[in-house]
Amino acid sequence: MRNHSSAYDDKFNFQCISFLTKKLFDIPNLNSSFFFIKSFNYFYAPENFILNSLIMAKEYTNDLLLSFGEDGKELIPVVTQDYTTKEVLILAFANKEAFEETLKSGYATYFSRSRNELWKKGLTSGDMLKIEEIRINCEQNSLLYLVTPMGKGACHAKKADGLPHTSCYYRKITPEDKLEFIEE
Repeated sequence: MRNHSSAYDDKFNFQCISFLTKKLFDIPNLNSSFFFIKSFNYFYAPENFILNSLIMAKEYTNDLLLSFGEDGKELIPVVTQDYTTKEVLILAFANKEAFEETLKSGYATYFSRSRNELWKKGLTSGDMLKIEEIRINCEQNSLLYLVTPMGKGACHAKKADGLPHTSCYYRKITPEDKLEFIEE
């Protein structure tokens, strides 16, 4: 049950929340009507009003609010999955430049932490990953690339026959804490 005095208070509180959200969390384009309705009709409680409103903003907006930090170099995890089989192929990271290159080129591009550089998967091996769809998680802090592999495999590690593994997840952990190869 709401316990405040007027529509003026609602508008003032909404303006305050919008201002704080934009300044503190770099969220410039909230879906204001949905934000207003959810904030005041369902989550109005003085002790947690601001927190609930800010948490909901990224989960219910249609706006892309992905943040790579002020300099664009913050890394976010990217799960890469085969579009057809749904097999997980790679877990890698992207900064703003890698994400933008993925969107522009249509091929999975990451940031290599070990080489400290942009990495377009398969550019040298020919095992490129064509983007079919990009999804984002509820908090807009990780991505899922659904891809079609264009080469022989997705992993840089090779099988005994010299071909790449189809996935970087080609071993399982046994009850004895050993690694066992999974047949492909």
